[in-house]
Amino acid sequence: MTTVSVREFSYNPSAMFARAEKGETIEITRHGKVIAKLIPGHTSSWHVTRRLRGRPAPSD
Repeated sequence: MTTVSVREFSYNPSAMFARAEKGETIEITRHGKVIAKLIPGHTSSWHVTRRLRGRPAPSD
């Protein structure tokens, strides 16, 4: 997991989204406190269904 400041995120959000697309979770901080998390999304409804049923998604 990577941590970046709001300022760093605002300089190049496209790069942060690309990293999340590759599976990385990014915490965004302001004054040292986490205010948001950018997490990888899954396009497959199968992953969502597994999580709703309490089963972990397989690691890619």
